[in-house]
Amino acid sequence: TYGFEENIWKSYIVRLQSDGTIEIFINGVVALTATATIPVNAIRTYNMIAGTVATGASNFEGNLSNIAVYDFALSDEELDKHVKRGFMLNTKTLKSLLSALNPDAYWTFDRLSPLEDEEGHYDFTATGTYSSQKNALVLNDGVIGNNYLYTADVYLGMKSTNTHWSLTISAKNSSVQQDGILCAQWDQSLDTGVFKLEIDNSTKYIFYMGTGATFLTSTTSYNDGKWHFITVTYDGDVTRLYVDGVEEASVSNTHIFDASMLLTVGNDSTADANHFLEARTDIDDFALYSREISPVNVTTLYEQFQKKKDLL
Repeated sequence: TYGFEENIWKSYIVRLQSDGTIEIFINGVVALTATATIPVNAIRTYNMIAGTVATGASNFEGNLSNIAVYDFALSDEELDKHVKRGFMLNTKTLKSLLSALNPDAYWTFDRLSPLEDEEGHYDFTATGTYSSQKNALVLNDGVIGNNYLYTADVYLGMKSTNTHWSLTISAKNSSVQQDGILCAQWDQSLDTGVFKLEIDNSTKYIFYMGTGATFLTSTTSYNDGKWHFITVTYDGDVTRLYVDGVEEASVSNTHIFDASMLLTVGNDSTADANHFLEARTDIDDFALYSREISPVNVTTLYEQFQKKKDLL
């Protein structure tokens, strides 16, 4: 599952243990485990790259790099070094990786053009005031005001009801909030919508879908003044909430699509000040996809986020 994806570099390591255990690692994450007895004669044959000597076998079409064969099984520590100190150092930045996954829209909140979609399609409009510090968006800093961003171009990510869909967003929260919305397509007065991602007074991230009765809650509190990387994926059946590369909650559900709702950052789609939904937070790297981001890519994105967050 999630083995190959178009135009995205990945590290593949196959480890054969002396007890017959075979493991395939993709970007350092175990993707497959099996047990088998490998005959000596199977090893003493041709060494092939991008093909095989078998008649009628298909050949690999793509780019290959850093191919190595060892006469011993790499330890867990050695495997980790291969991935993080070797392959990961040569992978793209978080920004270029998010772009390589072909988002429907991606906002980097760069200080020179903080409201522009990196893909060049959907720009935000600001209501109230905001600031951009170190290429991140700062909303309601030190004040409680109805300051938020919106775009009327809502045909983003999910194209119709129950289709595959994902989002990523980075956030840093320091103050306790009743219901601080990070991003949404949601009507709080009706308590319905496509989605709503917020941090509440329990200081946990909560992701709502369809109605206020269907939601996912993070297992950990994140009101710590540190940057965190949040990913939500939907495969047509199950919605999963990841924080910092770890799956924290999941639910089987049907995602609805509503083209009438504004996409917003920092408030709900109606921006009703009576609900006190303004996020007092720093936000970065908000992207929407009409596809599911695979667990392997969630891990890879978080690895690159760790390198970036020290610069924010």
